Amino acid sequence: MTRSRFEVIYEAGSRCTTILMLYGGTESEAKAELYRRGVPRNREIIILSIRPC
Repeated sequence: MTRSRFEVIYEAGSRCTTILMLYGGTESEAKAELYRRGVPRNREIIILSIRPC
């Protein structure tokens, strides 16, 4: 299984946009990757949009 690029717009205290390499582009996968990238675990992540790029 290969990963693809997705543009993810999310809120975690403020609105942010980033590019993530994800396998399926699911909300739970995006949240897990954002936490791995340093979003504090005590902060709720709200995914606003995920789209391939």
